[in-house]
Amino acid sequence: MNTLLFPKMGATQAFVVALFFTLTQAIVFGGTYPNGGFEESTPSRDLGAGVDSTGFAAINTATGPVPGANGGFSNENLAFSVSVADLNTDGLPDIAAMDGFGVLRIYFNSGTKTETKFTHAETTSYNLYPAPIPTTYVTPHDPAYHAYMNAIYFKTGQRISLFNDGNFGSEYNLLATTAQGRMFYFPNTGTEKKPDFKAPDKIEETPVKTGSFPFLAQALSPFVVDWNKDRKIDVIYGEGSYSANSIFILLNKSATISKFEDNDRHLLASGMGMEQLSPCVVDYNGDGQPDLLVTERGGRIAVYLSPATPWKPGDTIPFHTFLTKDGALPQGVPPIDDKKPRDPFDIYKATNLLNTGGISTIATGDFNDDKLFDLVVGKTNGRIAIAINTGTATEPKFAALNDLKLETTSVDIAKPTSWQLQIGEASGNFGAFAGAVKADAIPGIQPTEGAAFLHLGYSKKANVVMDAPAYRAPKVKDTEGQSFTPGTFVISGPAPFKAGKKYAFSFSARGNRVKNAKITVYARFAGGGTVTETVVQTKRGSATATDVVGREAVDLGLHEVFTVTDKWKKITTKEAIYGGKIPEALMNTDPIRGAAVIAVTLEPGVGDFSIDDFQIIEK
Repeated sequence: MNTLLFPKMGATQAFVVALFFTLTQAIVFGGTYPNGGFEESTPSRDLGAGVDSTGFAAINTATGPVPGANGGFSNENLAFSVSVADLNTDGLPDIAAMDGFGVLRIYFNSGTKTETKFTHAETTSYNLYPAPIPTTYVTPHDPAYHAYMNAIYFKTGQRISLFNDGNFGSEYNLLATTAQGRMFYFPNTGTEKKPDFKAPDKIEETPVKTGSFPFLAQALSPFVVDWNKDRKIDVIYGEGSYSANSIFILLNKSATISKFEDNDRHLLASGMGMEQLSPCVVDYNGDGQPDLLVTERGGRIAVYLSPATPWKPGDTIPFHTFLTKDGALPQGVPPIDDKKPRDPFDIYKATNLLNTGGISTIATGDFNDDKLFDLVVGKTNGRIAIAINTGTATEPKFAALNDLKLETTSVDIAKPTSWQLQIGEASGNFGAFAGAVKADAIPGIQPTEGAAFLHLGYSKKANVVMDAPAYRAPKVKDTEGQSFTPGTFVISGPAPFKAGKKYAFSFSARGNRVKNAKITVYARFAGGGTVTETVVQTKRGSATATDVVGREAVDLGLHEVFTVTDKWKKITTKEAIYGGKIPEALMNTDPIRGAAVIAVTLEPGVGDFSIDDFQIIEK
């Protein structure tokens, strides 16, 4: 990677909206930039309210490195995390979902005890590791690049568990973990009827102490429960640190989750070769003992049954089976021999197993008031699925995992071709929207030419049960090339500049509650440089690190502030010029490439900005 490529991913504090784009076609005299009128577009899902255009509950997922059986790492879809609790004390189970970029949403159940009803998801104020967005063209050696990627590294693949510790009323608190093995406690900063989970001050610097190691486990996935029935909540977690993973327990010595020592950690269940394990606890067979349901990398759901005797440290829970359709015996594999310990790989290839589709998470709740636990899973395709238990308290049965249908739909975003949009999900830009819109789509705003324009603003699907999410105020002031204020929109794509030529930009813009706006222009040499690859060996396997040295970036001297009103305004910038020569070593390589950046500061949740008829003029 030789330029920053943003992942697909998310008091009145202003936030920054930055349009980062690189010129993608040959420059012509007085020419219109290809698709500068935003007429051409392709549909893209808008999952800001946790629902897709077909009405299914859907969440953004992210990819990340996970250890594999070969000892190395591979990028895998990390799905997303789900948890079930009655979060507004109406007696109905609600579903919380943490998406791949660290945005926590809640689907409130507005149905009855026997029939669920979910509309769109509501967004909480949760924002761990907000990513500072570069507002210039950056390379992997730039500090702004490292700051952004470090935040993304910790932000993607978070997992959650809601819990009530029994000490402070009926509200639920939150335990969150990162894929790298850090654990964080989020108290409910709302109420028992209007929950919220605002980030405590300096929370990134104060993770829950989990022993002498700074990171507990790779691909950490928690579940909070009083496992040993001593009236202290414990943390059970699955992990993915090696190719063969296991389930562990952190036994708590206090009434709340605060810290754990090395001797508080115990093996609870062996993964026996299964990978990327995510557990939840339930009494599976009605004997009064806590059992485990565990999702694994291949999408199967493993069952671990506790013995009748009370658990004590050092005891491990044996594998029992995988969930099958309608509770039938595993088909297409040899019969289970109950005279020997069960091995998951004896039935791993059974043809009638329930399957989530890959790495996933699991939770349980009673969604039809029959006193039986039902399943909720977060799938790799971004959808939430529910399986209703049609069995008994001692013999559960699940016919299928059915994707959760909501009472509303979303409208796909029109993503303009030749442009790439990034709306700052990873920065906590809650409810942000960016897309090409047609005439009359937004009352009172018409394109200046053609039939479309690019519009930035906020979703109209507001929170109903909860208050609007609060934007997390940045602790560091923005710099010339980096925004710490939540919400950077990015549009990008490369194109050549010519040495010695002058360039100006013109476009029409308008907006409401726009605090400031600025355009800057940069160039860099696309060719040259030396690529080195180094294989790094770790306890968790090997990884290849790629580095490029010798790139050069040039500031073309255009740093121009402009103003907008609620009416369209034609803006033409001063000239930008690169007067230097191309280094001899780059004469026969890729051309110089340029980048323009428009940064617009809006009032959060209410501001909007539009741009149309973007042109570039070569002189």
